[in-house]
Amino acid sequence: MPSFGRGGVVGAFSCACLVGCLSSSSPTTPGDDAGPGAGTDSSVPGDSGGAGDSSAATDASSTASAFVGSWSRTGTDVVICPLKTSTLAITGTSVIVLGATSGTLVETLPTGCVLNYTVSGNVASAAPGEPCSVTVAGVASVVTTITHTLTLSPSGTTLVEASTDDDAVTLADGGTEACQDQSSGTFTKT
Repeated sequence: MPSFGRGGVVGAFSCACLVGCLSSSSPTTPGDDAGPGAGTDSSVPGDSGGAGDSSAATDASSTASAFVGSWSRTGTDVVICPLKTSTLAITGTSVIVLGATSGTLVETLPTGCVLNYTVSGNVASAAPGEPCSVTVAGVASVVTTITHTLTLSPSGTTLVEASTDDDAVTLADGGTEACQDQSSGTFTKT
């Protein structure tokens, strides 16, 4: 049966694990709300404005914008199912845009799934627990992220991906098979 690896590559293996996506709901970013320090008196020496400091929001947006663009993906996705382990190639192009909230990103994978990230420095992290439903060749799967990070190189031209996901695959008999996939890759800005 066909399978999607995190890179959207179709491969065949017996457990029919479909991997590589998250839902399109946006995560929240700490500091988005006014919170402690908002509205502080800038005339007080040493008072930088805390969470309400607009320069912090600008810095988060600037850092996140470095991730924006189209990325050519290469890597491997190891899918571990009860009866078989398969290794798939990660290929294709994903597109990253700024999220609705400062310091967030949205990545659209070749599978059509959407991953949402919060950026801290040069690392973008997806929120754990977000599911994505995919159907390929009539086989349905729900993929739920455990961990997923993208680390931006100092030059801003490559990303290193590392992720682990749980997969719940709907089998032909209506049952569900639990699999896990672990992927790693290097993505190049195009």
